[in-house]
Amino acid sequence: MRFMVMMHMPQRSASASNPGTFVHQIFVEHPSKDLRSFIHTILQDEYIIVKELYKDPDAKFKTGEEIALNYKYIAKVKVMG
Repeated sequence: MRFMVMMHMPQRSASASNPGTFVHQIFVEHPSKDLRSFIHTILQDEYIIVKELYKDPDAKFKTGEEIALNYKYIAKVKVMG
């Protein structure tokens, strides 16, 4: 299932001259069957392993590498349609 995850952390493009905002949006894929099971999985451990999704120039998603997210920095999770 695909999710949009809002993180409380600096954006990738942040730098000393452009600190950006402390909200970072990540699109991910995880084998959870629904939002409730995804949240249950997040709360089982400090980190959750997901596949990060990237938008290509045609606004379609491509699957990227696996990443680990720390639940302490997750602000909001939304199911992607």
